[in-house]
Amino acid sequence: MARDPLERLPFLPSRDLEEHALSRYHARWYPVTLLCLAFDVEMFVFLGVLMVGVVWACRKGALRWV
Repeated sequence: MARDPLERLPFLPSRDLEEHALSRYHARWYPVTLLCLAFDVEMFVFLGVLMVGVVWACRKGALRWV
């Protein structure tokens, strides 16, 4: 006996679903999200290049106190 797919969900809310969870986010926010992700990736690339420079300077002895 096939039951209703909503009854097989692991959690049922106490009230009926009015809309899908993804429909709450308007498409105009997608470019903003992509822009934020691009700047995050750019920052990680910058930090990676910076760390490579610090390691290189440490190996060359440029950061010694004496």
